[in-house]
Amino acid sequence: MSKPLDNFTSADSPTFGNLIHRGPNGYWKPIYPNEIGRALKHVEADYNYKLLTASLINYRIYPGGQIPSSYTNSEDFSNDENKVLTLKKDGTTFYWTLETVQGGNGSGGQIYNSDMTPGTAMTQDHGALPQGTLVDSLSDGVKTLSELMDSILFPTAYPTYQQPSATLTTSTARQEIGDELNVNLGFSAYRGLIVNTWGGANQGPFAGPILNAEYEQNNSGTQVPVVFNGTALTGVTISNYVVGNGNNTWKLSVTYDIGDDPLDSVGAVVAGAAFPGGTKTSTKSFSGVYPIYLGVDTSNNDFEKRSTATLNTTGGTGLTSMSSGLVEISQNYLDNAAGTRHRIAVPQIMGSISIEERNFATGTWGASGWDSGTPITFNVNSNAQNVNYVVYTKIGSSSGGDSLFQGSLAAKYRINF
Repeated sequence: MSKPLDNFTSADSPTFGNLIHRGPNGYWKPIYPNEIGRALKHVEADYNYKLLTASLINYRIYPGGQIPSSYTNSEDFSNDENKVLTLKKDGTTFYWTLETVQGGNGSGGQIYNSDMTPGTAMTQDHGALPQGTLVDSLSDGVKTLSELMDSILFPTAYPTYQQPSATLTTSTARQEIGDELNVNLGFSAYRGLIVNTWGGANQGPFAGPILNAEYEQNNSGTQVPVVFNGTALTGVTISNYVVGNGNNTWKLSVTYDIGDDPLDSVGAVVAGAAFPGGTKTSTKSFSGVYPIYLGVDTSNNDFEKRSTATLNTTGGTGLTSMSSGLVEISQNYLDNAAGTRHRIAVPQIMGSISIEERNFATGTWGASGWDSGTPITFNVNSNAQNVNYVVYTKIGSSSGGDSLFQGSLAAKYRINF
């Protein structure tokens, strides 16, 4: 476009109506993107070219940072590469100098101007710019190139959180009801962690310091204090504990203070993400059960606990849950219809049971002849005296003994309850 400077009006661009192109006393001046908050339109650039053509021959060019009234070496332009001419005034003297182009929003970068049709959306994520972002929200003065690249290359990242916890440790093996033993309780605590997903050192514990620690035994409602120093908790030993029927339970509770505010990758607080304070718990228990008794071959009146009897691998040894529903039994002596018979005594609290016998030839279990049971009591231990049992005696055909002791003359039973 070629026309006199006076002919650029608001009809060409509202900029000219705002008189941004006129300086004090009405002198002509260039239009800068930072003055209008966007890149120049073609007509505004044409105006600048016209002004440059009309003014360049009238004013002297000075190196960047020098002015007509005070300069050291007017011909030293060694530091002015990639700068642009700017018309300025020193007192009453106009002059040209060289400056770095500033972005439209003053951020130091050129404004991003896209040739895409307004309403065009991004088809995939790029850094902090998600799929679906419209070109309108980025172009024409909204973002500089520097801001746009920062959004793509350095999106804000947020930490993840390892939750605080409390841990109680103790033996969970079944024990005889009434038995006395020392129960060792181990305690530990963890305040969690704020983890920087972008690398580098993590931010520290998620929860605040421990405010209180205590444990409870068998849901008694009585809380026993636990000694702690920082996150180190001191364990305890409960001496001469008498095993009760069912679950013998301990519960550790650790209360944490409010945690510090987590920060994102640019150092800003992640709102609402701090640990709010609270109590974490850990529960451990073991079952108290009565043993199963097995007949021994010395006398029809002698029995031994299954937990101490020598049994083969299939039968196993040890105490059995009184609610498990199925228990395998081996007997290590010959069953003889004319003499000593196989016998099994179970706690009366198990209720009604049935006994099956293993057929080693077919690998199956089947009905086995046993009497209806006879009440009996056992002194299980010093704290469990005269416990009610029912002893069942084999009345069907004779069976062998356990294969471990009797070779091919094997006998194995299964209790269902």
